[in-house]
Amino acid sequence: MAESGPSAAGRLGGYALERRLGAGGMGVVYLARSATGRRVALKVIRPEYAEDAEFRDRFRREVAAVRMVSGAFTASVVDADTEGSPPWLATQYVPGDSLAERVRRDGPLPLPEAVRLAAQLAEALSDIHRQGIVHRDLKPGNILLADDGIRVIDFGISRPVGAGRHLTRTGSVMGTPAFMAPEQLDGPHHVGRATDVFALGSVLAFAFLGRSPFEDRDAAGAEPIAAAYAVVHREPDVHAVPEVLRPLVAACLAKDPRHRPALPEVLRSAVAAGAGRVPEPRRTGERRAAARAFPLPRRPPPATEPGLAALADQLAVAVRRQWETEAGVRGLNDPRPLTVAWRPAPERLVEEWDWLRRLADDWGPGSGTADSGCASGPGDLAGSGGQILHVFRERVPTRRLVVLGAPGSGKTMLLVRLLLDLIEHRHRGAAVPVLFTLSSWDPAELDLESWLTHRLTQDFKELAATGGAALGGISRARALLMHRLVLPLLDGFDELPAQARGAALDQINRAVPQGQSVILSSRTREYSEAVRPAAGLPHKLVGAAGIELLPLDPQEISSYLLRDAGGTGTPTAARWDSVVHSLKQGGPVAEALSTPLMIFLARTIYNPRTGEPLDAARSPAELLENPALSSRAAVEAHLFEAFVPAAYRRHPAAPSHWSAAEAGRTLRWLARHAERVRAGATDLAWWQLRRAVPRWLLPVLLGVLAGALETAVTWLTMQVSAYGPFWGDRHGDGGLTWSQASLDGLFAGLVGGVTGRIGGGLIGASIGAAGVVIGHGDPLGAWTCQVLTAGLVYGFVGGLGGELTAGLAARRAGGERPRAAGRRPWSRGAALLGAGIGGCYGCAQGMPAMAVGLACVFALIGGLAVGHGPGPEEVPPAADLRWSWDWAGLWIGLGGGLAVTLPTWLIGFSEYGISHGLAADVAGVTLASHFGTIHATGALTANCLGCAIMYGIRGATADLTLAPAPAALLARDRRTFRRLGCVTAGVIGLALGLVFWCSNSIRLAPATTGEVRWQDLELAPTLPGLVGGLFTGALLGAVVGLAVAWQQTACGPFTITRIHLALCHRLPRRLMAFLADAHERRGVLRQSGAVYQLRHIELQRHLAAGDHGRPDP
Repeated sequence: MAESGPSAAGRLGGYALERRLGAGGMGVVYLARSATGRRVALKVIRPEYAEDAEFRDRFRREVAAVRMVSGAFTASVVDADTEGSPPWLATQYVPGDSLAERVRRDGPLPLPEAVRLAAQLAEALSDIHRQGIVHRDLKPGNILLADDGIRVIDFGISRPVGAGRHLTRTGSVMGTPAFMAPEQLDGPHHVGRATDVFALGSVLAFAFLGRSPFEDRDAAGAEPIAAAYAVVHREPDVHAVPEVLRPLVAACLAKDPRHRPALPEVLRSAVAAGAGRVPEPRRTGERRAAARAFPLPRRPPPATEPGLAALADQLAVAVRRQWETEAGVRGLNDPRPLTVAWRPAPERLVEEWDWLRRLADDWGPGSGTADSGCASGPGDLAGSGGQILHVFRERVPTRRLVVLGAPGSGKTMLLVRLLLDLIEHRHRGAAVPVLFTLSSWDPAELDLESWLTHRLTQDFKELAATGGAALGGISRARALLMHRLVLPLLDGFDELPAQARGAALDQINRAVPQGQSVILSSRTREYSEAVRPAAGLPHKLVGAAGIELLPLDPQEISSYLLRDAGGTGTPTAARWDSVVHSLKQGGPVAEALSTPLMIFLARTIYNPRTGEPLDAARSPAELLENPALSSRAAVEAHLFEAFVPAAYRRHPAAPSHWSAAEAGRTLRWLARHAERVRAGATDLAWWQLRRAVPRWLLPVLLGVLAGALETAVTWLTMQVSAYGPFWGDRHGDGGLTWSQASLDGLFAGLVGGVTGRIGGGLIGASIGAAGVVIGHGDPLGAWTCQVLTAGLVYGFVGGLGGELTAGLAARRAGGERPRAAGRRPWSRGAALLGAGIGGCYGCAQGMPAMAVGLACVFALIGGLAVGHGPGPEEVPPAADLRWSWDWAGLWIGLGGGLAVTLPTWLIGFSEYGISHGLAADVAGVTLASHFGTIHATGALTANCLGCAIMYGIRGATADLTLAPAPAALLARDRRTFRRLGCVTAGVIGLALGLVFWCSNSIRLAPATTGEVRWQDLELAPTLPGLVGGLFTGALLGAVVGLAVAWQQTACGPFTITRIHLALCHRLPRRLMAFLADAHERRGVLRQSGAVYQLRHIELQRHLAAGDHGRPDP
């Protein structure tokens, strides 16, 4: 076929065409380079089709589709001209063969690679379908195999779900018949998401067969009519597909689209196949059962610890995928990247140039480029757009750079571009650029290295795992930092509180080793105030050069706005004529639109989205016609005010479940939460929303719940004991009384303390003890005071356990965090409380000496436990946990158990002597103490096993290349909650059941009279006694398992927080869905690792201030 369009040596749309990559039905694809050297895949429509109105419409749809889709496994759009002659589209260039080329050259894919292909295809199609689009032409030639995963390309015949027939040529069928679904061959009105699932199955079969599963072995590449007939009438040939994947492929190739699995089930089945299981995908009505039958498996930890270089390579893949996806969601390349120019930063804010060159020489050749190619002076740092990589790597001698600019000038956008370019040109084993948002850093609380470690483990949970002996037993994140395998890009220095900036700059200078690269961004004025304070010595970022971003050029603004509106001459672009004309003359509008942030707001407000009528968006002429917009500040405030309603205006292809008013109210609350509760931090982490709940609410609620659970267990035990001799005959034939069945507040104190710390433990134990008193029938008796004070002891000890084990969760999941500031007053209060509780208990028993001893012991352990525990809001999400034995947990649990058992045993010993008192306790007939052997052994067992489980929890190795989104992190935390709760409940329930059985099997000999002696005891185990013990153990094990899972994960407190805020009408009930929609479809939020943030700090401050700058009530 003769080549159409421009020659391979020509230029088109500012891109130099280097060579032809391939050709399709609509056009030719070239490898091209932009003026800044960026490589793109440029698709040019063939001339014979460019004049065809229907094909030009299809090309416009392709461009719109690619711009809407963003994901790790799709190629993002870079630039396009749908109205040019010829029309063209430039997308991200993906080096690598297509699946078709790979199979033709090397034969069938190995099973592990095919499993990854299936999972990545399912994720890519999910990203496509999420935008309401069906690809319709998924085939081996449209799947590129890159080093970091696949890329699905060529949206030439994609269309919105439910689009009418008018978008398809009459009498023709668009697609590749051998990979088309039967309903697609029948007509375009039958096409839906299941159509792409059918194509996915055909592609997977191709990976093993080397041909379509509907083609004969010797007739591959048959005529389209024959291929279409085979798809409709023949059964697929899947004999060569391995057994673990065959059921999945066969289900995808079902003739009836209703019988094909959904994409989430395809993903689950693919992962299950990777684990060696044979999943059986179900039809639509059985998908929920299939999900239960084949849950997402856990990847086992590697046999050996990966080296740091390999770990850095995995991190690079995750960071690249994270920011490529985020760049697509933010629309940084839509319709093309804005060209931001810069000049050298003011000399007073950076190092002298000669000093930089001397530093580079002193730091050695690995630190910079002083030996060759670097700039001769700061004037050579000026540049624009994609030159930032060259400036940083080749012109700055020390490779330390400060990026300054006005609010909204594009500093973060430039850092993201630099990050992606650095990763693209990175060598294996080299440092990985990672972008950190400084607003969440408190230099007074954490040093820089600890904070960077915390952020890495928060965004990439697998880095929280402790390394082996080769890494010195520290976390992987800290090891990467210590070995200079992380290049920090510190964004938003100006977002730190003014009083903290000087200390932050000093910490950066001390923490970043000599010779290590670093990049810092800030607003010019705020950085200048930190560098040259009104009082004190000036201090700069040591060894750093600097650049300052310039306002956008009016011509660049006009070109960008018109291109985003469809190009010059279109009705949408014509709406901008008056604004474009005013840009040349200057004025408030021109000044306001000189930053990328305001350009983004303006295009969101005034340009209709794909599929919207022209009058759906407001007219940009109002910027000039409104007399109130007479200053730059007024124009900017107007754009901020109109942005959220514009982002949530109704759209048929992307409907919102929330009105603009509801979204505005929620976003204002989130902004106020960040500004006031989080002290101006930008992170909106779902597990930190509990700070918005009154501090007393969770401990009180959890304590009440713990007391209610113990009461329920007591009642159930009584009811069951009345129907059979499950506890032997030592309690008579009428079953257990309330006093006999009750746990005296012991487990309520343990559960309440583990979940709600000291407050929850005291409330829970008090409720449990009060139930005993009421059930005993003599609430005013002398015994009452003993029971109630004992309940306080149980609650206090359980609360101390909660303080200590919460620190475990924070260190494991949060990455080596130090003790929170401001805990000293609480530790003194806990010491006083412990002294009071210990003294009251001893006095209630009539033993002054024990009162003094317990007061001293409880004061000591209370002060130490609370003083070394984390703050109440610091337990982050858990993910991918494993367990290994830790003796520390056993000893701490034993200490906690003895703390609640020894005092009551001492009472019996003091009255009866050690031998007779212990024998009476074992027999359960102690009169002076209500705390017998059953309770004692149960308390020791629960404390020891509970602490051993919590202390043995470790972070497990998982797939580092998949950076978790906030919703995915919540799902992982919930899975961990369920798994940890079930395991803990089973272990503790079985142990307690056996303990209760053995304790209840000890009874007095019939002839016993007077004092109880050891020879009067006999062992008489029974099967009903075993059943009764296991029943009680199962009930208590479930309660303790729930407590342990609650305390070691973040989803439980988040659930209560979400319900509380929803009932108060502050946040929507489906909060995570709202946040995902605001990020992926509305552009109101951005994602930074595992947390969301408002699109810009200025937007956050505007929303926090309320309407027209007045605080909301």
